[in-house]
Amino acid sequence: MSPRSRSWGFPRWQGYEAGQDATVKRMCEHFECGQAGDFKAPKSPNQLEDYYWFCQQHAEEYNRDWNYFRGQSRDQAEEELKAGQWHGRRSYWNTGSDEEQSPAVRSAMAVLDLATGDGVYELKRAFKKKVKEHHPDRGGDPEKFCLITAAYSLLSSHLQDQ
Repeated sequence: MSPRSRSWGFPRWQGYEAGQDATVKRMCEHFECGQAGDFKAPKSPNQLEDYYWFCQQHAEEYNRDWNYFRGQSRDQAEEELKAGQWHGRRSYWNTGSDEEQSPAVRSAMAVLDLATGDGVYELKRAFKKKVKEHHPDRGGDPEKFCLITAAYSLLSSHLQDQ
């Protein structure tokens, strides 16, 4: 039996939105703020996957004071920067000397103009730049474009294997 035949069509016994679920809205986690919490901010450098949810004003205040390296000595901060283990910029290529890398990986890195210490962020940035330069729809060389996409595919699969 259809909903219309149960209610006989008139009067409308249910509201217009009776079939819809209520939407969940996050509230700002700042003390005594009643605005919507649409902006996320990491809780701490050790918990980058856990977030506070703030309104725009409180997110700006929180981010202004945010310091990933707070509580670390200068030497510890520099060591972590060298290791590249912050902000998803781990160095995947630096697994040994250039001679230990396979020739295919070395040539793919040369196609995309990547250095040994570059990570995922640099790989994606270099790929986007090269694709824009050499895309056939923009008058670029189709063979060079295929070479760039093959190099990106090889390097991204190489990253997933590690």
